[in-house]
Amino acid sequence: MATLLENLDRWLEDAPKRLASLTLQPIAEAFGRVEDVGDGIAWVSGLPGTRLDEILVFAGGVRGLAVDLEAGRA
Repeated sequence: MATLLENLDRWLEDAPKRLASLTLQPIAEAFGRVEDVGDGIAWVSGLPGTRLDEILVFAGGVRGLAVDLEAGRA
């Protein structure tokens, strides 16, 4: 059985090949601010490019659906 050091050495040797095979592409991301949360609803600000029925991904991977794009809230 290989030791941890041997596994690390093998991983370091293979790393340049793995990096060379990556296809890199830019990804546009926007960051907003959760202003309030209640009853499973999050009020978010700072995402002016959000469209109706767009999926938003929150920290930790939780997803939400944009259903109201009004500037203020009732």
